[in-house]
Amino acid sequence: MTKPIIIANWKMNLSIKESVALAREFGKIKTKKVDVIVCPTFTALPSVGKILKRTRIALAGQNCAAELRGAYTGEVSARDLADLGCKYVIVGHSERRELAHETDEMVGRKMMEAWSVGLTPIVCIGETVKERESGLTVMAISRQIERIFSETHRLPHDFILAYEPRWTISTAAGGRPATTEDLLEIQEIIHQGLVDIHVDFGRAKLIYGGSVDEKNIADFFRLKKWHGFLVGGASLDISRFKKIVQSF
Repeated sequence: MTKPIIIANWKMNLSIKESVALAREFGKIKTKKVDVIVCPTFTALPSVGKILKRTRIALAGQNCAAELRGAYTGEVSARDLADLGCKYVIVGHSERRELAHETDEMVGRKMMEAWSVGLTPIVCIGETVKERESGLTVMAISRQIERIFSETHRLPHDFILAYEPRWTISTAAGGRPATTEDLLEIQEIIHQGLVDIHVDFGRAKLIYGGSVDEKNIADFFRLKKWHGFLVGGASLDISRFKKIVQSF
């Protein structure tokens, strides 16, 4: 049986010193039953990588550029992430889409660059509050899949597909936590979307990210086609994250 994947996205919350301290605590967690992936800030990657190198925990970048090299001030190449010891990289996170206005086509290029240097992309998709409330979930998810993967079906690479609905992230914006019924509906939409553009669903490990914590993770994992979770805020608290890992 495939181990559950637990991805800890620390976002821009910790200094290098704080990241190192938390990485040391992560290294003490028993992870034989799960695959844990940690995504520190770019500046903390070298220091955290040295600590995680002695553990079962893998290192990931929070983002990468859509090009490997060139005059792109402020961008970070997937090649550089690989050189630092990363095995994975997040592309298309909802915050990047909203704050940096990243398009599906850009996410697709980032995914290709990740593959080109041996990284496994963690590809984020998900509809907005407005799309959900307007009954446009099927259209939004299908459109994202088509645009991201339209040029990649000939490449037999594995990837992680993270369903990260923005309507679960901000309750102030009218959102609500997802239910198991929501995820059953979404997995069928995603499966059909990949089939429609001839992408092998077997290449994808489907994970969920949307207000995941130690209280609801066990319910979500009962869904057979879901392989794991993208965890944000709960991954910054070692006691909470430890409970998540120990749920399996």
